[in-house]
Amino acid sequence: MTIRILLAAEDQAFLTLLDRVMAATRPLLAFDVDVQHASTRAAVCARAESRADDIILLDWGMADADTPDLIEYLFRCDANLRVVALLPQDSVQYRSRVWAAGACASIPREHMDQEWLASILCVVHRAMAREARLRNNMDQLIRDRNLHLRRMMEIQEECRRRVARDLHDEVSQSLTAALVQLDTVTALLHQQTEQAAAQITPQIGGLRTTLSRLHEEVQRVLLDLRPVLLEQKGLMAALAWYGNERLRPLGCAVHLSGGDCAPDLPDDVRLTLYRIGQESLSNVARHAAARNVWLDLHCTGDELVLTVRDDGRGFVAKEFAQDDSSLRGVGLLGLQERTWLLNGMVTLTSTPGCGATVEVRIPYTGACCTS
Repeated sequence: MTIRILLAAEDQAFLTLLDRVMAATRPLLAFDVDVQHASTRAAVCARAESRADDIILLDWGMADADTPDLIEYLFRCDANLRVVALLPQDSVQYRSRVWAAGACASIPREHMDQEWLASILCVVHRAMAREARLRNNMDQLIRDRNLHLRRMMEIQEECRRRVARDLHDEVSQSLTAALVQLDTVTALLHQQTEQAAAQITPQIGGLRTTLSRLHEEVQRVLLDLRPVLLEQKGLMAALAWYGNERLRPLGCAVHLSGGDCAPDLPDDVRLTLYRIGQESLSNVARHAAARNVWLDLHCTGDELVLTVRDDGRGFVAKEFAQDDSSLRGVGLLGLQERTWLLNGMVTLTSTPGCGATVEVRIPYTGACCTS
């Protein structure tokens, strides 16, 4: 690991002294250092804004009494930066302000030598190494979590396909056969006495109506479990069908826009966005009492944005988001997990009486439309 050090001083003589001390310090270090110089406040701020350094040795003369304010600005630019303030002997009364501003150390500049500098750099090096290990561990945990989530989603989709096949091969065909048998029985009854037919036909008609409704429900569940339209017609067509099937019986109209980029999406992205849209539309049906739902898919720069907005009853989003049971109730955790698998972010906004909006943003660099 190489530590990037910025020597910052307006006094060129002191900057030369810092260079000599730094050169004498190098043999005492067990790691590499990359040393740069800055002689103006603007140059120091520019490097902080670009996150170019790990440590800044900041001479008090760079800003004098405003040095604590400068340190605070540097940390606003780069929260991981370490600042060491070099105070003249007659300015040590500012030491508490410098520490309060976030400096990791301060020292009277007259007392600086290679041993002091080496000790500071070693402490910082150990801290940086520890933080790097923690970041690596966190990154690995995130990768493992996403891998497990992806596998869970794959298993879930495979279970959906298996159930869909079973429903199609067994239940759906059995219902179809039962309807054919009822038609046959009805035809035979009409060949019997009119009195018997008049008594039995209404019962058969009621049974046929029930079986027809059950058959339609099974077909709906089949398409819900295995979105054939998604494979045949694409994302927007599948979402339009699902929205109309789910919301039209409730008196809610579905309005679609965008989607020019949908045909070019990879299969896993398309399926994930479909499931997110499906869950969002289901939430509207269950909770919103909305009259309209607007679903939009578009690209902005290097992001793909899916938005589902309704004009329903709404809720207090901030309080709602703090209640884990409520999140589970509307499936928002599932939406978050699916979005995380695509390295994206989902946000839920709402105001009582003004509807709710679910917005999903995922990185996407393919050929797509722009809004």
